[in-house]
Amino acid sequence: SYKLQLHMGLEKAGALVADDTTQLVRFEVNKGAGDVRVTGSSAVLGGWDYDAALKLEKSDDNKWQAVVAMPSDELDNFEYKYVADGTHEDGPNRKSDLQHVEPAPEADRRVSTLKAVFNGLLIRFLMFHPLSGENERMCITGGHPSFGSWGKPEAWCRMGLG
Repeated sequence: SYKLQLHMGLEKAGALVADDTTQLVRFEVNKGAGDVRVTGSSAVLGGWDYDAALKLEKSDDNKWQAVVAMPSDELDNFEYKYVADGTHEDGPNRKSDLQHVEPAPEADRRVSTLKAVFNGLLIRFLMFHPLSGENERMCITGGHPSFGSWGKPEAWCRMGLG
């Protein structure tokens, strides 16, 4: 006989990890605010309940982010919005496109990132170009802070593998 166990958000030595039923997802948004959350159709995002929404942590300047273990069967069909200081983003709900995002290696885990600007569009670049080394990465730079503001290479937007 076999025993199965479902894990919705595993903790190992304080670090969030994924298993075959989940994928680690980073929600990242730029917004000047005192409190930023993500709410959405997934229970992981509070099921549209503001009080149960995923609270993001401010990392630097106006960048807010959090990593959660999303159920694998929801990766391509959930909707979400960012909420800053109790105010939802304008316009229609954002729709996940995680089925097109290859998880990028980070230390001992792989994470798919959904980057955004509050009330802004998500721009996803899908490029196919061979890289010569396993530690080589493609980057994008531009005038917007999400693309590194034409700054130094460490500020550029790194592309995930795919």
